[in-house]
Amino acid sequence: VNNETIVNFDSNYNYLEARKWLIKEEIANLNKDIDKNRVQLMNLNGQGELFSTENDLMEADILIRQIEIDEEEINYRIEILKNEIKSLKKQIDEVLSKNPDVIKQMNDRILDYSSRLGVNKYIENKKNFVFINKLKGFSGTVLHKLVISYKLAYIKSIQEYLGIQLPIVLDSPTGREMTQINMENMFELIYDEFHNNQIIIASIYNSPKFRANKIIELTKEEKIFEGTNEIELFENDLL
Repeated sequence: VNNETIVNFDSNYNYLEARKWLIKEEIANLNKDIDKNRVQLMNLNGQGELFSTENDLMEADILIRQIEIDEEEINYRIEILKNEIKSLKKQIDEVLSKNPDVIKQMNDRILDYSSRLGVNKYIENKKNFVFINKLKGFSGTVLHKLVISYKLAYIKSIQEYLGIQLPIVLDSPTGREMTQINMENMFELIYDEFHNNQIIIASIYNSPKFRANKIIELTKEEKIFEGTNEIELFENDLL
């Protein structure tokens, strides 16, 4: 049994993946709405001591009525969406489990990448580590390198499966207590496996492995914002 013999394997797999991300986006939007309305309520509560006239109270009452939110309903919908995500993940796992060649390839690739980064011992004795959804228990440099190993393996498999090349973005890869040796091992892995990909690196570190086609330098005055970097987003997805 493989992807050649499973009827509509490509279509079903791509549909499930797309549906999963749409549901995640919907949950994120619902959470944003909840946060927005909570901020409005907090602002109103903070203004309570300033309500000195009947008109002020009437205006506040109008504002409160404009906040159309049923928290119980939203929480109910979030639970439904979470359950649907679990169901979709289960279906994806079932489809993949019927494709032993793909599973073996991904297992081998994750093990190879993690070995090159020196963290293979943390997963090699785990059963079906390719299906690990959580990497709890790891932290710092170990977590950082495991996340990179998994994500690069995913990218490589997607490229081979779909026949496309994906851009790779590394935001502040020098974080997580990464030493220069660790950095060079990571860049060497990326260069060896993805030297034909477009690679975008946001960092003050200059690796001799890469000859950038274009360098954009930002001064302190040009700094746009401080926020969660790309690696942290990857890590949160696996935590």
